[in-house]
Amino acid sequence: MYRRLSRGAAALALILAIAGVTVLVRPTPVLANPVPAPVGGPPGGPATNAQITLGPTSADVGSTIRGFLGPAAFDPVASGYPPAVPNPPAGFTPADAGANLFAGTIAGTTQAGLLLSFYCVDLSTDTFAGLGYNASTWAVQQIPNIALIHRLLNGFFPQTNQPAALATPALKAAAVQAAIWFLSDKFVVNTSTPTGALIYPIVSGIVASTIAAGPLGEPPTPTLIVDGPTTGAAGAILGPYTVRASAVNATLTVTGAQVFADAAGTVPLPSPTTIAVGTPFFIRTADPASVTISATADVPALFGNVAGYIAADPDNPLPIRAQKLILSQTTAVSLTASLTVTTSPAPAPSPTLPVTGSSTVGPLGLGGAAMVTLGLGLVLAAWSARWMYRGRRRADESATSPL
Repeated sequence: MYRRLSRGAAALALILAIAGVTVLVRPTPVLANPVPAPVGGPPGGPATNAQITLGPTSADVGSTIRGFLGPAAFDPVASGYPPAVPNPPAGFTPADAGANLFAGTIAGTTQAGLLLSFYCVDLSTDTFAGLGYNASTWAVQQIPNIALIHRLLNGFFPQTNQPAALATPALKAAAVQAAIWFLSDKFVVNTSTPTGALIYPIVSGIVASTIAAGPLGEPPTPTLIVDGPTTGAAGAILGPYTVRASAVNATLTVTGAQVFADAAGTVPLPSPTTIAVGTPFFIRTADPASVTISATADVPALFGNVAGYIAADPDNPLPIRAQKLILSQTTAVSLTASLTVTTSPAPAPSPTLPVTGSSTVGPLGLGGAAMVTLGLGLVLAAWSARWMYRGRRRADESATSPL
């Protein structure tokens, strides 16, 4: 969520100030209040290892609200959304000491410059524009009521134009975010503000319809994989190789070797070429060489996929934690995966079996020898404009081509 510099952020600013880094802060809590990043970029450095980075903030859609958090024993699914009176309900306390919170979609940018939008599912944790995120899974992120949140996203903004009763995208996004927070964080809207009073009954209706519809299972994570042997003899036909992806076709590019459609090496293929996902192909080098097999495909990134924070320096993470995010709308992303094959001189009479492996990449375009799923790794569009969020709180080898 956007808001003034948080308590945790203030502590970080103090640490940076002691270290001789200038930190500028605007104290007045207002909608989309920018907090300039420390000189030199995000506290942990540029997230070059991430599939996604948060930003630009100009692409966020939402509105300012306030609210209350329920007690530990409160069960949002069993209890349902509380009546508007009394507000707050018994046992609820002000969220973030009653501060203004930005409720709405958070923008993230892939390495290829594709803009995605997320909702926060972790109200009590900060995040910064410029921090990196990778695709993740529900099991890893452990988000309360995530299957119901997925159901909610299926019927509301921006996946649809609902709730129709609210006139602007900003109000729709605020109401949907508030309903998500009720399920993930036991958050109830404060009706003392005009926006809060307007969206309260809408949020209540979203929650009621979502609980009545029931949970929706985890969507598949977009992936792109090149499978096949990683070593072999020069002069021999190596394979089969295949491209696996949540797509129909992929563009195949092979450097350093000939490509064939058959194991006999009699049907050559051009490079690059379009190949159906799952179709076997083969390669051959005349001499010992290092061959790169790359595949690129447009695959759907489905709403309901989650993203987890990845520190620029895993050995010294700054910050240590950042809020969890969920993709708000289905979109297509371009992925690239690569596999390196090394050929050696023809073996002696007792050849060894080839070593096999796979290279995978996720929707944000990081690839390597281990599969990386689309998570939501997105790269911040502008490193020079990094802001800190709070409230909603935005506060395996890497892909060979950025998304």
